[in-house]
Amino acid sequence: MNRLLLLLGMAGLLLAAGCRKDDVVDCAPTLTDPLDGFTQRNGAPVQVFTVPLGIIGTFPQVVVTSSGAGITIPTTSFLLPNGAMATGSAQVRVREIYTVADMILSNM
Repeated sequence: MNRLLLLLGMAGLLLAAGCRKDDVVDCAPTLTDPLDGFTQRNGAPVQVFTVPLGIIGTFPQVVVTSSGAGITIPTTSFLLPNGAMATGSAQVRVREIYTVADMILSNM
């Protein structure tokens, strides 16, 4: 009986000595990609077209996307904030979304 108590006491001392707090380890936070990065990588690609503006009497510009969709843009259809017709050229950005998967992955 005494031997059992002695063994239990020694085991308790070893456990108490073995259970100590380690030094505090301060880990730097890991940066994760935000949702915007995910949608830019996996969403429908953006197609960029340049169209001329403000040329009166010319035919409308027809932009044909990679999937074959045609977008007609009259050259006189853009106005500046003061009401004057825009001249020069404009960039038109198109993102073709035809499926539910494209819609979800493009965050639409």
